[in-house]
Amino acid sequence: MLDWETRPVEIANLLNPAFGALLFRDVAKEYHKQTSEALPFVLAFLVQPIVLHRPTRDALPKTTATLLHAWIQEHPALQLGVAERLRQLRFYSQEAIIFGLQHGALRISATGGLENGMSRVNKPFPDHTEPATCRKAAEFLGRWFGKLRDPSLILAMWGLRP
Repeated sequence: MLDWETRPVEIANLLNPAFGALLFRDVAKEYHKQTSEALPFVLAFLVQPIVLHRPTRDALPKTTATLLHAWIQEHPALQLGVAERLRQLRFYSQEAIIFGLQHGALRISATGGLENGMSRVNKPFPDHTEPATCRKAAEFLGRWFGKLRDPSLILAMWGLRP
């Protein structure tokens, strides 16, 4: 992986660790609202491959009433790309989680999951911009994953193993 100083500007901007930490914070916050538990650490690695991939993000359902397995069956092409994107983004996800932990946006719970570390975040992006839609998708994932609660099942639905 390239050092921060030698990364292409497009990669540095798109995969900015501060923005990634904000996405993880949003997922953890909504997951906790749904379950009263911390986001299982392994599920954090699904966030960027889903949220930053525009076709997947745009295809996400409008409500969590849509069952994850039914949605995946309707969108098999999107499911297939997640594993490769997860591998490609793993380092950036780790970097964003570490950044979030160092700067108080995230905390590690007693159970080893991720928790929201900030009581509130000012609205940093105007509505209907790509960063704002990414944040909304991350919040949605937190609620959707929270309905299932089982990390192994969620990963299996996406065609992954822990």
